[in-house]
Amino acid sequence: MTENEVKVKENNVEFLITPEYESYLFNQDVLIKVILINNSSSAYYIKDSFIWLSMNFEVFNSKGELIESGVSTDRVPPIDSTELKPGDEFTSIIHMGWFFENQSLYEKEIEQTYTIKANYQGIESNEILIEFKNPTGIDKELYESTSKVYNASFYPQKIDQIEALREVLYSYSDSRYAPQLYNILLLNIASYSDSAHFFDAFSKFLNTNRNSFQTYYCLSVFRNYAKNQLSWSDERINYEIDNIKNLYTGEKFSEVISSYQRVSQVSERIGKKLNLKE
Repeated sequence: MTENEVKVKENNVEFLITPEYESYLFNQDVLIKVILINNSSSAYYIKDSFIWLSMNFEVFNSKGELIESGVSTDRVPPIDSTELKPGDEFTSIIHMGWFFENQSLYEKEIEQTYTIKANYQGIESNEILIEFKNPTGIDKELYESTSKVYNASFYPQKIDQIEALREVLYSYSDSRYAPQLYNILLLNIASYSDSAHFFDAFSKFLNTNRNSFQTYYCLSVFRNYAKNQLSWSDERINYEIDNIKNLYTGEKFSEVISSYQRVSQVSERIGKKLNLKE
């Protein structure tokens, strides 16, 4: 068991956070898996705000100084809870950029190791260590050729910029930056309602970069595009995601898509209750 896999227990409920990597490149998305595990003999209830990442994160630099602390804001009031039965667990993927708007971890470009810990419903997580390094090789080439992407709005971009990003990304699918750039590409294509190009890019992501935590967010882009641009029903979207799950393989992919499906089920339930209240 590595240092990043040490579990903390409180009241027989574990709150475990795990980074996708222990070493990151500057400007690489930091995605963290968060898991609540009920080891007790009775049900444990998760506020729906867990789905929307309402938990406190603290980040310390290599000197032990607190450099960031933040709690996300609930997107909707907590109107229900999700039951976690004995022996059950609930997993979600957190995008750390949502907590730290000034992105100090990414922009200083100082190679060092950071410590991150979290708290949810009074349960302290384990501590994780992540290191930031300069990109080299193909990662450096892709970073330098797309550096403007990181400092620009995700969308809408000009069509020629989207074409340029797609062209360079298809040539660097093995880079550590590729998964997050696919997410940016899909967001941009979706803004133009270009179905052929959207599904082409989505298929290429699944074929080359599905075994990443970024699958969670690319599936979200797919769902929003299918629902809002193509007017697909939730039933059809869920059917297509089931097909994707059965068609593609990979341990990380299977874990992430299963987590996404469960979170989506809770989100749909919340959405229906909100609609009934209106």
